[in-house]
Amino acid sequence: MKRIIATFFLLASVGSANATLLLSDTTNTTSSGQFDSEIFGTAGFENYKIITLDVHAVGDYGDGSFDPNENINFNIDGTDLGSYSFNTAGVTATQVGVVSFDWDLVFSISISEPMWQSFIADSFINITWTNSANVGFRSDNPTHFVSYEINAIPEPASIALLGLGLVGLGFSRKMKAS
Repeated sequence: MKRIIATFFLLASVGSANATLLLSDTTNTTSSGQFDSEIFGTAGFENYKIITLDVHAVGDYGDGSFDPNENINFNIDGTDLGSYSFNTAGVTATQVGVVSFDWDLVFSISISEPMWQSFIADSFINITWTNSANVGFRSDNPTHFVSYEINAIPEPASIALLGLGLVGLGFSRKMKAS
């Protein structure tokens, strides 16, 4: 029984890998209302099931008292993944630089397996982000940027099922022995 449990923990530790970086891009913002579009090849990405788009953006994403429409939008292959600003639920926002103007936004967007498979079906993926027209750029703060990563999160279910089977096998052997 101890061997079975030790084997389970060994397999669990081997299977608990970190997220796999699939794609990434960083673009400095140099104008108001800027957008960027990048096309990436996706060969070999078919087997990934749990996908996140992790975003880090620094810029004039407002505080609502000046303009509530200062936000960033993300699209993949023309599919709208949402609009985000300092006060969007799930966004970690930290005020930086000029008070009430500059925000450091960090957020993740989950992409379902069927949606991911539809995105990569043609072996390419087109990721577009757009700052709304009201997201300004000031030359006195040239550190504004948008950075994103697409990560695949390992699925622990198969390791958990193997471990559960090994524990069950050990338990049944113990029951037979008594």
